[in-house]
Amino acid sequence: MNTNNVLGVIIAGCLMVIAYSIVKDTTATSTLPQPLPETVTYTPVKAMPIRERVAINQKQFDCLATNLYFEARNQKTDKAMAAVGYTVLNRVASKTYPDTVCDVVYQGRKTASGNYIRHKCQFSWVCDGAPDVPSNRNSIEIAAWNRAKTVATKVLTGTIKNPVGNSTMYHATYVSPYWKRAYVVVAQIEDHIFYKKA
Repeated sequence: MNTNNVLGVIIAGCLMVIAYSIVKDTTATSTLPQPLPETVTYTPVKAMPIRERVAINQKQFDCLATNLYFEARNQKTDKAMAAVGYTVLNRVASKTYPDTVCDVVYQGRKTASGNYIRHKCQFSWVCDGAPDVPSNRNSIEIAAWNRAKTVATKVLTGTIKNPVGNSTMYHATYVSPYWKRAYVVVAQIEDHIFYKKA
């Protein structure tokens, strides 16, 4: 990994501490605000099996920001949007899920030809049949995309509090998924209820 061109996120510790070590990109144009802190530490509420290292480059950052845009742009507070971001990072850190942000965000069942099966994705927007690119059709959508990028940066740098601990699952308040019986509620933040494994 070329650390001059990659924003690195180090997830380290003995099952308790995830330390995000941010390496600034000094050569490429980035959507990340500058300057970035060198290191921040995120401590989960309860121990969970974690990977030792997960890299976040510009592509991974864009996947996180895109997920925040589609999953939480209608939430009133940055806290509610950050809750979705931390849930994604908790999945990346967990050995139960894929090991990159993009793979977590785009996880879903596919046909033999590689197309997503409608409504069979971890995040509904990925396979709902609608375009997967943030809209720039009006000032409201442009502001929502800019906000998603800002909150994604705050999540990755630990400059916004994690309000959901070790949550790896959530759903909207207007649905009642079958899987929730196997999980414990961590928090309800605006329109989402967050869970951790029971």
